[in-house]
Amino acid sequence: MSRSHKKTPIVKDGSPSHRRFAKRQANKRVRRKKYIANGKAYRKHSESWDIHDYAFRCS
Repeated sequence: MSRSHKKTPIVKDGSPSHRRFAKRQANKRVRRKKYIANGKAYRKHSESWDIHDYAFRCS
């Protein structure tokens, strides 16, 4: 059985280089913080839509 097709067809905005840049900027924001609580608190320092404005499934 061939696995050449994408299992979950999802379309996201921007080019891969733009997403890489946005992720790098988000990581820098988190690293500059003095104190980050345990768990997933780092997510409060940068919004996820800064990296992807939209993503949707296509058929």
